[in-house]
Amino acid sequence: MADSQSASQPQPEEMHWIALRMDVQEVCQDIRELRSEASDFRKEMAQQFSEVRGEASDSRKEMAQQFSEVRGEAGDFRKEMAQHLGELRQDIRHSLMAMLGFSGVLTAIMIAFIQYRLGGN
Repeated sequence: MADSQSASQPQPEEMHWIALRMDVQEVCQDIRELRSEASDFRKEMAQQFSEVRGEASDSRKEMAQQFSEVRGEAGDFRKEMAQHLGELRQDIRHSLMAMLGFSGVLTAIMIAFIQYRLGGN
């Protein structure tokens, strides 16, 4: 009768192996769940990265367009300033010529006055 009881009940060593097998199965299940979560996380991160990359691309295009517009405006401004500088130089040249002419007239008047005064003595 003792043999029949020992045959129906697992021995402590067998119970240990059964518990280990169950632990291994639990660990395997946990690993599968973690792999699944990691896969989902990778997919989510890939999706977010794709969105950010798209936004960055759009931002780069927008910045390139704005830069192009600013470069065009700067070119126009440079041309306009060069034209104003040319006009200013010409105005200064004309003013200097007028001053030289006026100085010549004043000099002639002064010389005539000096000659008149010297000639009158």
